[in-house]
Amino acid sequence: MATAEGEPRELVANYFPLVQKPPQRTADRLASVISARMPSRDEAAALATPPGVPLLAMLLASYDEDGDPIQVMETVWPADRYAIYDEYPSGQPVPTQALDPDAERHLCMVTEAALDEPEETSHPR
Repeated sequence: MATAEGEPRELVANYFPLVQKPPQRTADRLASVISARMPSRDEAAALATPPGVPLLAMLLASYDEDGDPIQVMETVWPADRYAIYDEYPSGQPVPTQALDPDAERHLCMVTEAALDEPEETSHPR
């Protein structure tokens, strides 16, 4: 469990499949799935989440050049404390640092927007 300023931030579990290969293989590809789900009682307690707060869950698997799994990692975050920012290149070769020089500013904007309390309004039907 990772904490920031004493507050639980995430839970991480790593799995290393048993294969008859050297343990120090290089990952050839990664695959991930991000979803939202409600926490188990143990997860809610460990992350100190209020009732009704879902988790963001990421399952990340790495594979060697033969397609055999190297590692599977599951990470969960309380959804009321996180926003996900993702960016992908357009298929053109682009240096990593040039993907978005304002990524940190954009992430702050997204995080602030997510933390703002929505205004209660009534919409006539």
